[in-house]
Amino acid sequence: MDRRAYRLIALLRRLASLRLLCICAALMLAWPPAVWAHASLLRSVPSDGAAVAAMPLQAALVYNEPVAPLVLTLISPSGKRTPLDQVEQHGDELRVALPASADTGTFALSWRVASADGHPVGGTVIFSLGPAGDAPSSALAAGQGTQHGPPDSGKPDRVRQAALWLARAAFFAAFLLGVGGAFMRVFPALAVDAARPAVWGLLLAALAILPLSVLLQGLDALDVSLAQWHRAAVWRAAFSTSYGVTALLAAVSLLLALASMAASGRAARLCAWLALPALGIGMAASGHAATAMPQWLARPAVVLHVLAIAAWAGSLWPLRQMLRRPDRRAMPGLNWFSRRIPFVALVLAATGVTLALLQFDRVQSLWLTAYGQVFAAKLVLLALLFGLAAYNRYRLTARVERGDARAARAMARAIAAEIGLMLCIFGVVSLWRFTPPPRTLALAPQTQQAGHAGHAEHAGPIQRPERGQSAVVRIGSADAVADMVYRGARRGEPASLELVLLDARRMPLHPQEVTVYFSSAAMGIEPIRRAARRVGERSWVAAPLDLPPVETWTVRIDALVSDFERISVEGEVRLGAGGP
Repeated sequence: MDRRAYRLIALLRRLASLRLLCICAALMLAWPPAVWAHASLLRSVPSDGAAVAAMPLQAALVYNEPVAPLVLTLISPSGKRTPLDQVEQHGDELRVALPASADTGTFALSWRVASADGHPVGGTVIFSLGPAGDAPSSALAAGQGTQHGPPDSGKPDRVRQAALWLARAAFFAAFLLGVGGAFMRVFPALAVDAARPAVWGLLLAALAILPLSVLLQGLDALDVSLAQWHRAAVWRAAFSTSYGVTALLAAVSLLLALASMAASGRAARLCAWLALPALGIGMAASGHAATAMPQWLARPAVVLHVLAIAAWAGSLWPLRQMLRRPDRRAMPGLNWFSRRIPFVALVLAATGVTLALLQFDRVQSLWLTAYGQVFAAKLVLLALLFGLAAYNRYRLTARVERGDARAARAMARAIAAEIGLMLCIFGVVSLWRFTPPPRTLALAPQTQQAGHAGHAEHAGPIQRPERGQSAVVRIGSADAVADMVYRGARRGEPASLELVLLDARRMPLHPQEVTVYFSSAAMGIEPIRRAARRVGERSWVAAPLDLPPVETWTVRIDALVSDFERISVEGEVRLGAGGP
C-alpha cells in the first residue's frame, strides 16, 4: 500500500472521530435548555408571609426551572404534619392540593425538590390563616438560659454524606479509568496484555459501586438515614433526579466497555467507540457544570472535558506497564502517547476554564464560597499533575527513547504519581455534590426581603426585654457570636428577629449582607430563609418571621463580612410548643 492510501485511511479515521464529536454535541444541544444549576423558588401562592382569609384548595410553587417533587409537608398551627401527595406539575410550576383545616394561625408549607442538576433543594413557605399568632410561650421567652455552640439536631446526616462522597469518588475514578482504559486498548500502540486485569477490575468495580451510588442519591434526596435503604420510595426518588439518567447511561457505557474487553477486532473497536459517547453524555446529564447557562456551551464543554480525562487517565496504566519491560517494546507506545498528550491537555484545560467561567460570578467567590475553595484545591492538584506530565514529556521521554533504563523507571514512578493525583482530584471534585456554585447563589432570589419601617425603633444595643414579650438568645462559636432578640407577633407588627454579630473578641462586626435560616429536622421543616436588613449602625432585622409551633429550631446566620470573608453562625433556640 502506497503513501497516498495511508493518508486516505488516516483522513477517514479523523473524519470518523470528528463525526463522533458532532453526534455528542448534537445530543447535548437537544437536551432541555431551561436549567440554572440549582432550583430556586421564584414565587408561591399563597405568597411567603401572606395572611389569607380561608384555606386555599391548592398551593402553587413556581421555580426557575422544572423540578421533580420529592417531599412536601404542611405543618398546621397545632403542630400536625400532613404529607402532601397530590401534586401536579406544569412546566416549572407545582400545584399542591391542600387539606381543609379549621385551625387559625401560622402554617408552614415545607417543600423538597430535585433540581435539574440532580441535587435536592428545600425551603418553606409561611402563611397565616386569619391573624398571625402571638409570641410563643417558650422556656426561652421566660428567660431560661442561652444556647451556645452547634446543635445536635438539624444538621445534615454526616454519615450519609460521607458515604455519598466516598461512593461518588470511587465510582468516578473506576468509571473514568476503566472506560478510558478499555477505549485506549483499541489502539495497537497501547494494547498491553499486562494492563488487561487492571482495566477489567476497574470496570467491574464501577459496575458494583453504581447501585450503591444511586441508593445514596435517593437517601440524600429524601433526607433520610441509611437505615431507610430498603424503601421503594428511596429508589424512586433517586431515579426521579437527573442523576438517574447519569446512572443509566453509565451502566450502558460500562457494559459496552466490558464487551469491548471481551471481544476482539472490529467488535472490540465498535463497542469501545460506543462506550465513549455514553460516558460523556452520561456525565453531562447531571451536576453543576453540565446544567449551567448557556446550555449550548456548557454541555458540550462537559462532554469534551470528560472525554479528555478518560483519554488521559485510560492511557496511563498501559503506558506504565510498558515502561516496566526490560526491552524497547515500550517505544512505539511512548511515542504515540507523547505526540497526542499535549492536544488532550489543551482540550482539558480549555474546557475546564470555560466551565469555571460559567460557574463563578466574581473573583471573590474563589475564597468566599465552599465551591470556590474546592475549586482552589483542584487547581493545586492539577498544577502538580500538569507539572509531572510536562516533566515526563520534556525531560524523560528523550532519555527513555535513547534506552536509558533509569529514566524509564523514573517515568514509571512519575506515571504512578499521576494516577494518584487523579484519584485525589476525583475525591476533591466529588465534594461539589454538597456545594452550590457561586453563580447559582447570585441568581437565587432574595425571598421576603426584610423591611418594615416600624422596626427602626429597635435599633441599638440588645437588652433583655420584659418577660413574655420577647426573648434574648446568643449562639456562636469561638470565631463569632450572634446576639439575637426574637419578638413575637403583636398587633400591627409581625414576628421579627433582631441580631448583632460579634467577632472572637466580642467586638461588633459590620457585615455587608446577612441572611437568617430557621429549620427543624425533627419536624421535617426545610429552611425558612429571610434576608435581614440593617437598622442603625450594627443591628439587623429579619421580618416577617411568624413561625409554626415547633419547640426547638436550628438557626443559622450567614454574613458577608467583607469581600474576603464570609462567616456562618449556627445554634439551637427553644421557642416552646405553644407556637406563635
